[in-house]
Amino acid sequence: MDDRMTIEVADDGRGFTVVTDHPGADGLANMRTRMQEMGGQFEFASELGKGTRVKFILPLRESHC
Repeated sequence: MDDRMTIEVADDGRGFTVVTDHPGADGLANMRTRMQEMGGQFEFASELGKGTRVKFILPLRESHC
């Protein structure tokens, strides 16, 4: 049994260039930080003319209820 859940969303659209020095351009960094706070991982890739992919990997924990 796998001990993690992976959610991946991808498209083959236009893609985009990541701009991190633009005011308010902290969405990707926030997603990464929130995933790390939960013990998970965040992967992101975008290439102009080829599309975008985001991947969330979360650990599954056994409930002790």
